[in-house]
Amino acid sequence: LWNVDMERLQLIIRSAAADPDVAGISVLDEDGQTLAGIGKIPAMDRAGDLTGFMEIYFETPEAWEHVGRIVIEMTPARLIARVVEHSALTAILALVVILVICLAVILIFKRTISVPLGTLENAMKAWQQTNVAVPVDWSSDDELGHVVTSFNDMQQRQQEYQQELAYLANLAQKEARIAEERAEAYIVARRSAEEANRAKSMFLANMSHELRTPLNAILGFAEVIQLPASENFGHDRIRDYAGDIHRSGQHLLDIINDVLDMSKIEAGMFELQE
Repeated sequence: LWNVDMERLQLIIRSAAADPDVAGISVLDEDGQTLAGIGKIPAMDRAGDLTGFMEIYFETPEAWEHVGRIVIEMTPARLIARVVEHSALTAILALVVILVICLAVILIFKRTISVPLGTLENAMKAWQQTNVAVPVDWSSDDELGHVVTSFNDMQQRQQEYQQELAYLANLAQKEARIAEERAEAYIVARRSAEEANRAKSMFLANMSHELRTPLNAILGFAEVIQLPASENFGHDRIRDYAGDIHRSGQHLLDIINDVLDMSKIEAGMFELQE
């Protein structure tokens, strides 16, 4: 820059300004004076997000000599593009994270709610169709775990109640059969007693006739014998009457013996003799 060639300098900065991302370029000397510039002249005292500068040095045999500065200001298009690009990447990353979170939530929901609820529903349907307890194999410390535990306990109690009810029903059937058998036995016994009473009544009626006939004969002939001698028709008739009394008494004795034998037979005390 010590020997300024403005045409060459303008050519260089125009070539650099041809970049669409460059908004402006300025070249300063060592005192900060603008030697050349194109486009939007950037600020000289600071660098920002869109402005940058670079010091220019010239190498001498003794040292590097500061001869100036070049300042370039960029257009916001690239920054906006980068922001958009970063925003798009951030949005995609956020979407992926959200999808992963949603998938995790769905898996957790399925693991902790959907699966046990489906198992519980299947157990309830099976219990309703077969009336057989189907315990749900699930345990957790949350509300759903408590519901499953309560359902299993309810099934167990219901099964115990059904077993007890079946036992009571079986016992009632046995008692009913026993009562029916007892009623039938009572009917048979009553009929037997009625038949025995009828047989006894018939026996007593017949026995009364059988006893009354010889007794009447005995009493009648005894009264005749007790009459005076003039009225008893003689000794021959008395012997006949005595024979009738003997036969009637013997007949009465035979009847009494038969009654006693029947009593012994009923008491199991009758002995048979060959």
